[in-house]
Amino acid sequence: MWKVSLVRSALLVALLAVSAQAGTITLFNTGVDSSGDVLSAGSADAHWSIVTVPAGSSFSTPADAIAQQPHSAWLANDATGSAGSAWIGTTTSGAANVAPGRYIFETTFDLTGFQASTAVITGRMAADNIVSRVFLNGTDLGLNVEGFAAFGSTFTINSGFSSGLNTLTFWQENAGLTPTTNWFNPSGLRVELDGTAQLVPLPPAAWMGLGLLLVLAGAQWVKRKADYRTALASGPASRSPAGTEADQRS
Repeated sequence: MWKVSLVRSALLVALLAVSAQAGTITLFNTGVDSSGDVLSAGSADAHWSIVTVPAGSSFSTPADAIAQQPHSAWLANDATGSAGSAWIGTTTSGAANVAPGRYIFETTFDLTGFQASTAVITGRMAADNIVSRVFLNGTDLGLNVEGFAAFGSTFTINSGFSSGLNTLTFWQENAGLTPTTNWFNPSGLRVELDGTAQLVPLPPAAWMGLGLLLVLAGAQWVKRKADYRTALASGPASRSPAGTEADQRS
C-alpha cells in the first residue's frame, strides 16, 4: 500500500511541473516607500520619476517625483507610514502654483521569473487636472481620467507586457486657468496599482529530481518504521541467558 502512496506522491510532483502557480507583481503606488507605506510630504518617491515637464517649469528632469501634501480640494492622502498611496508632483505643497502643460511620469516593474503573457494589472488614478494618456512599454493603452476629488474608475491592463523590465508612462496635463491659458496653478498625480502573473515553472528535470527524492525519502521512512516494529516484536526473546543471569546478580 505504501508503494502506491509513494507513486501517487511522485505523480503529484510531476503534475506541479506543468501546473501554473500565481505570483504577485511588485508594483508601487504613488507616494510610498519600498515597504508600500506612505511617504511624508517632501520626500522623494524613488519608484516614480518625472521625465518631462512643460516650458516654464523650474523642475529639473529626469528626477524622482516628490510626495505632496495635497491641495484642500484633492482626495486626501492615506496616512503617512501606513499602506496606501499619496499625491506626487514637482512640489511639496499641492497648493503651490506650477507651470501649465504636460508632465510625464514613469514607473517600472520587473517580470523576470513570471510568464509575461499571463500578467494582469488593475489600477485607479486621479489627477489635477487630467491624465490624458497611459502607455505600457510605449504602447498607448487608451486610458485617461479627469478629476482630483476622487479616483476614477478601475482600469485593467492584460496585454503588452514584456519579460524582464516594463515601463508604465502617464501623461498628466495641468490645464491653464482663465482668463489666460498661461496662468500657473496646482498640479499632481495619484495612482494605485496591483498585479499578478503566473510564475515560470521549474524545468521538468528539476521536478523529476524532486519527485525521486520524495520517493526515496518515503521508502526510507517505511523501512525504518518496519525495522522499528520488528525490534519491538522480537525484543524480549532476543535477550541472552548471560544477560538474564547478570540481571539477577545485580
